[in-house]
Amino acid sequence: MRLADPVRRSLAQPAGPVTGLGVRAGFDVTVCLLPAEAGQGLLLERTDLDLQLPLHLSHALDLPSCTAIGTCAEDATLFVEHLMATLHVAGLTDLTVQVSGPEVPLLDGSARMWYELIRQAGVVSFNDPIAPVEVKAPVLLGEEHETAPWITAEPSTVPRFCYELHYDHPMIGHQEADFTVSQAGFGAELAAARTFAPAEELRQSIEAGILKGGSEENCLVIYGDHYSAPPTLPDAFARHKIMDMLGDLYLLGRPVWGAISGHRTGHLHNRRLLRSLEACDKV
Repeated sequence: MRLADPVRRSLAQPAGPVTGLGVRAGFDVTVCLLPAEAGQGLLLERTDLDLQLPLHLSHALDLPSCTAIGTCAEDATLFVEHLMATLHVAGLTDLTVQVSGPEVPLLDGSARMWYELIRQAGVVSFNDPIAPVEVKAPVLLGEEHETAPWITAEPSTVPRFCYELHYDHPMIGHQEADFTVSQAGFGAELAAARTFAPAEELRQSIEAGILKGGSEENCLVIYGDHYSAPPTLPDAFARHKIMDMLGDLYLLGRPVWGAISGHRTGHLHNRRLLRSLEACDKV
């Protein structure tokens, strides 16, 4: 039985400002979330560049380690995925995201702050329905092999996301997680799952100038025999990957209805799947 189409939604009042360190830029960035009229869509406003762009797949740059919105590297806004995941589960379709710099701050590496901000601001629903991105036939990208990355989408009456993580590190290894979409469930099961990185990878990125502000404050750092802090949830690393999927798959500003499963995948695979679903949606 098909679910009823969702309706357009916005914030009941402004949320923020939130200021945090930009891990790529190395300086503080401020974000404000502003209500919008029905039909505006999700809009990114760079106050430092006097630039506005839709938070949309058509403006997503093909970076492997995060999701960025822009027309080129010079005006790109990085790390939108955690905020987008929170908008996805809250069903927010019309909103302006004001950002004062080249990235959304990672904060502690989780989505807890964005979840609490939206919960406290409240949500208003409009009468306008919005069609979801509905998976109508199975999609497979990649080869379903134990050592290969692949992602699938299948029809489902309940939006569900699954992830299987395999990582060649003794403190990570193999993890699995699944999530049935709901705002309350997101707060309990996903929002606290932090960005993670092996200590050597983080060190190399800092030395190369890629992550000027990367630290244990905004990333759960994984050493050879311990973590920089205890993981906040069981299978927290696989749960964080589901959060990334939720954010990346909301780049059409419409919820994805289907059963999505990722295996060893990342941002590039998520966006590739969304493009495939978008193409099917237009047929």
